[in-house]
Amino acid sequence: SVADEVTVEVVSQGPGLPYQVRLETHAGAHTGSLDLAHLRAALEAAEVGANAHDLQAYGRILFEHLFAGDLAYHFGAALGAAGERGIRLLLNLDPDSRGLGELPWERLYQPQGGGWVPLAAAPNVFFSRYLRTGQPWGLPTVSGKFRILAVIPAPFPPGHPGYFDGSAERRALENLLAPLAGQVECDFLPGPVTLEAIAGALASGRGYDILHYAGHGGWDDAQGEACLVLEEPDGSSVRPQVVFEREIVGRLTLNRQLPALRRTWYPFNSDG
Repeated sequence: SVADEVTVEVVSQGPGLPYQVRLETHAGAHTGSLDLAHLRAALEAAEVGANAHDLQAYGRILFEHLFAGDLAYHFGAALGAAGERGIRLLLNLDPDSRGLGELPWERLYQPQGGGWVPLAAAPNVFFSRYLRTGQPWGLPTVSGKFRILAVIPAPFPPGHPGYFDGSAERRALENLLAPLAGQVECDFLPGPVTLEAIAGALASGRGYDILHYAGHGGWDDAQGEACLVLEEPDGSSVRPQVVFEREIVGRLTLNRQLPALRRTWYPFNSDG
């Protein structure tokens, strides 16, 4: 069965005014508002307070501002109506608002059973942002297995503040996909994980449907762009290589084969 389409569009209403949030579900369209300055202040306070590392509190702030007022009810109703089909949630942000785009919306949490759980990792939510690349949409898979290219750069050594266990990430993904053997095929990109290596894999003819990225990502104020931290060969080892969004989109769209993107972010400060 096909997941129900749910779109959240956030658009500017003019300087100094709250953004309009438009939620479109099978049941109809509903509107609300988002005060970006208030949201950013709440997130900054959460990052320096007693709950600085509380991902649930951070994700809840994002949700309560994006789905303010009645929008939370209508979103929950759409999720409930979809049942086992789930929903395909498309977040369409105003392309002229840098402040909206730099927020880590992938860290959204949603209310569930009296608690809060990661929205983008929910089995019944297929989350994506709308990305304007100027390129045509890729063609859907006609038949055969669902193919995933897993990209897990881990350029920082143990003991470094940016270190995370790439092997553990791989095992977690393998365990998650194990029940789907025969339906889903996952290739893990071997290191060093460079932009050229990713582009080469996508152009290999394997026909990937999903690019799964687990690694560091962040926002660079000086460049005004998002970035990923990949790997760069350095003798017998690797070192971090910061790659900005324009270079990523430009390189990958050369093949006109951009798959859907599934991300697991680890915060990164490009200054350090």
